[in-house]
Amino acid sequence: MKKALIFILFLQLSALTALAQGNRELNQTIYSNNYSTTISPTIVLTSTSTLSLPSFASTSDLENGLESSAIHLVVQANVNWKLTTEIGAITAEPNADSPAVINSPLTFANFTFATTSVDDANFGTFNPFNINFQVVTKTGILGNETVTGNTFNLKLKIIPGYEVDPANYTIPIIMTLSGQ
Repeated sequence: MKKALIFILFLQLSALTALAQGNRELNQTIYSNNYSTTISPTIVLTSTSTLSLPSFASTSDLENGLESSAIHLVVQANVNWKLTTEIGAITAEPNADSPAVINSPLTFANFTFATTSVDDANFGTFNPFNINFQVVTKTGILGNETVTGNTFNLKLKIIPGYEVDPANYTIPIIMTLSGQ
C-alpha cells in the first residue's frame, strides 16, 4: 500500500508539473522603427550689402536717372521660391528752397529694377514695376547658394525727370521671399 500511495503521489506531482508548464505565457516586446515627423518649408534670404542711392545733383541725373548700389542676395530654400520686390508708401518732405506743397511726388512709376547673377556685373536692361507697385524680381529652385540662380544681385534705378517735385523722399523697398 505504501508503494501504491507513493505511486499515486508521484502521478499527481507529474500532472501538476505538466499543467504548470502548459500554462506558461510568453511575454515579448516588439519595437517599431516607424517615426513621424514634419519638415516645414524653409526659405532664407541673406544679404551682405545694402541699397544706397546718392542725391540728384545735375540735370543729367534727373533726365537719365540714378542707379542704386547693387545689393548681393543669397537664397537658401527647401522649396522652389520667388522674390517679390515692392515699392512701399513713399513719403516726402519739402526742401527749404522748394514749394511748400508737393503736387507731383515721386511714385513707383519712376523706378525700374535689374537683376544679374552673382558673377556678372553687367545689369543690362532695367524693367519697370507694374501697376501693383511690385514685381516678381527673381524665381529659383530649392537648394542653397551653390544652386545656379540662388545667388544674384539687384539694383534699382530712379528716373524722376522734370515732372517730380523737389523734396526729401523716403522710399521703402520691400522684398518678400515665398514658396512657389
